[in-house]
Amino acid sequence: MVWQGASIFSFKSKSVKHIFVILWVLCSAWAVAQTTIDIRDLGAIGDGNFVNTSIIQQAIDSVSALGGGTVLITNGTYKSSTVVFKSKVTLRITTGDTLLAVSNNSDYPEIPYNARSWSDTYTQRSLIFAEDADSIRITGGGIISGNGLNVAYLQVSKNFRPFGVRMHHCTNVTIDSIQLISAPQWMVHLMDCEGVYMHHINIYNHGLGSNDGINVDACRNVLIEDCVIDSNDDPIVVKSHSEKVCSNVLVRRCEVATFERGIKVGNESLGPFINIRFEDILIRKSGFFISLPAQTAIYLSIADGGSADSIFFERITVTTAYDTPIFVRLCNRGLKYDSQAPPPPVNYLRNVWLKDITAIAASNIPSSITGIPGFPVENIYLDNITIQAPGNGPVGNTTQPELETLRPENDIWGNTLPAYGLYVRHVEGLVLDSFCVNLDAADPRPMLYFEDTLNVTGGECMRLTSAVKEAPINAALKVYPNPAATTLQVVGLPVNELLHITVTDQLGRIFMQHWFTHPSNQAQINIAELPAGIYYLQVQGAQTLYGARFVRE
Repeated sequence: MVWQGASIFSFKSKSVKHIFVILWVLCSAWAVAQTTIDIRDLGAIGDGNFVNTSIIQQAIDSVSALGGGTVLITNGTYKSSTVVFKSKVTLRITTGDTLLAVSNNSDYPEIPYNARSWSDTYTQRSLIFAEDADSIRITGGGIISGNGLNVAYLQVSKNFRPFGVRMHHCTNVTIDSIQLISAPQWMVHLMDCEGVYMHHINIYNHGLGSNDGINVDACRNVLIEDCVIDSNDDPIVVKSHSEKVCSNVLVRRCEVATFERGIKVGNESLGPFINIRFEDILIRKSGFFISLPAQTAIYLSIADGGSADSIFFERITVTTAYDTPIFVRLCNRGLKYDSQAPPPPVNYLRNVWLKDITAIAASNIPSSITGIPGFPVENIYLDNITIQAPGNGPVGNTTQPELETLRPENDIWGNTLPAYGLYVRHVEGLVLDSFCVNLDAADPRPMLYFEDTLNVTGGECMRLTSAVKEAPINAALKVYPNPAATTLQVVGLPVNELLHITVTDQLGRIFMQHWFTHPSNQAQINIAELPAGIYYLQVQGAQTLYGARFVRE
């Protein structure tokens, strides 16, 4: 198997550590502040009612003009609408104190980003805004409350409610040691930023809809670690609203909960994704008082002309049931922010590693890895994955529509997929090294189903199945070498019986069949003309039907 592009085996954790140590130094070096302005000294009132927007903005402007420093929010709850960050400014909200957002949507000015993107279709409003700023930080142990549960927002379309934090084209951004609660929409949107360090953040974002946690959008050199995020939409999502590269993103030691997708790369995917890592993630049940079914635990999709290379999900523990544990999809929805631009091309999704994962499936919609005709998902490695599934599924339909222009979600085919564990279609290069699905009850479908899939290898728990009924495996019938390139040796044939030998692929297409009587129990079959892939050898004798699988290299 040839792994194209950046090697899936060469992204060493030691190198990652060094990269992000350097990132941390760069983000922190400016933080020796020489100026601190307490907003109370400018007349701020922390009674939770007085609106302090202009005072906080005055403090930010003054600190930046003096070469950098800290704006201090302490001893109270300080109400505000939009404040605009400047370079070399730290906003420090001390433990027990709060920056509280106003609840009138019209009090937030519309501030569009200075470059067009798919973000233009979302709100232009936020509590905190920054653009083209360098060396900025939010910290202090206190609370930023977006006031998103206020009933006033029921009158505003969810895509036009304010975000908590919007930052565009900023460098050396640090957000740490802070609680972020109840934004009217997404909590944090970072777009086209470079050098981002987010750690020890606690986000609780349950509001009136579309309440994401952190959106990393076409950013580079990002480290998110030791965060707890509970949101009714995606807790952590890496996406791309523009054609700019999103690369070198590491999310580790985080705890997330949601009713949507636990950890997510893509969906909105206009640009390339390179070296995106999720490590040591706990996906648990939400603490929200209403319990809703959760959708997909691990989600990866490229749909809008972007690409993905070297994507890693490792040591992921899912302790609550999700409808579908794993969803990987390459398709052709083709979102574009410029109506005059030509449709974006379908690109590639390749070199994906899912390792050391335990999950619980709540529905009969299996995990899936799917491309579209002519554009296969390439080089996927699944290692040490254990899923508990309910069973009692439907028979399943082996003829599924492509649906390549639909929004990529786990349920686009309903619960009709013909496998209870993993459905694979339009894939080249798949390693299933201990992919195991345990059932609570019997299921009429096979664990694995493959269609238009080449170069599959497997280990423990792997049971290859296709639309054609497989002959029973008979220990007396052996084939070697396996994999084979030109000639397959078959041992254990019935002697002096009229035999019908058939070779079919996973779709049941017959590539070879012969009738003959053989004087010995061995025969050679020439397979040099077969395309590379997985095949079934079936031998029908007078009394018995034998079967064996083999791989043509």
